Amino acid sequence: MEHIYYVDHRKRSVWVPNLKVGSRSMERSIGEYVNGELFRRPRAMMPEYLYYTWVMITRDPIDRLRSYWDATIPAKQHTTFEALADAILSGWRNPHTTPQSELIEGLKYPDLCIDLIELSPRWAEVSSLFSWPLSMEVLNVSPKHDPLPEYRRAELIQYYYADYKTFGYDPNT
Repeated sequence: MEHIYYVDHRKRSVWVPNLKVGSRSMERSIGEYVNGELFRRPRAMMPEYLYYTWVMITRDPIDRLRSYWDATIPAKQHTTFEALADAILSGWRNPHTTPQSELIEGLKYPDLCIDLIELSPRWAEVSSLFSWPLSMEVLNVSPKHDPLPEYRRAELIQYYYADYKTFGYDPNT
């Protein structure tokens, strides 16, 4: 599946959608502007926009994975959170579990990179970078609980190492 980025030419900004990190709220907010003032662009076109202001919301990788697990998803493939972790560590992937750092790998680090927890108080700052009014919704913030054996948690931290390093998350919190 090709990852899509949102480009606002008037404000010269790029929204990097990141699943399980407020992307659905953002897409609902901007929906009517797509193909008007906002354009969807595939990854292959993104080098054209490296001089634009890039905006990305991130989340602690295991919290993001927990949010995916907690979400109501039809035909959920894994019966437990640990089974999901096992599948990921065995090579299973989907867009919700792909490391966030891959979204910007080989492109650029976002000019504005905000943790999901900081998004509500910084919403006006984010909104000011785009040509359309962004409505703020209640965001999905999962509690910190991952009933995983310590060795499995350590393996996930290693799997998501690039996210921890790229975005500055502390794997010990």
